[in-house]
Amino acid sequence: MPLPREATSDDAALLARLLRESFEEYRGRLEPPSSAHGKTEAAVRRELKDHHVWYGRLGYQLLSQGTHPGFPAPTFLVLEKHLWVE
Repeated sequence: MPLPREATSDDAALLARLLRESFEEYRGRLEPPSSAHGKTEAAVRRELKDHHVWYGRLGYQLLSQGTHPGFPAPTFLVLEKHLWVE
């Protein structure tokens, strides 16, 4: 079994397909509708590239990552941002 790794742009087609398939059962049941139904490889590439950069610009740093029970790879990130009060 391969070791877990962070997704890259090379995984975009797989991630787009997984998002569409995962949310298919909710088609017509969510208001507003999920954007996952129309997720494309291009959109996922853009989101992967920009996601961590965007949070970094907001002052967040990756603190840790974790895995929900039953999943072999990390399913969430814990970000940290220091706030200052004057």
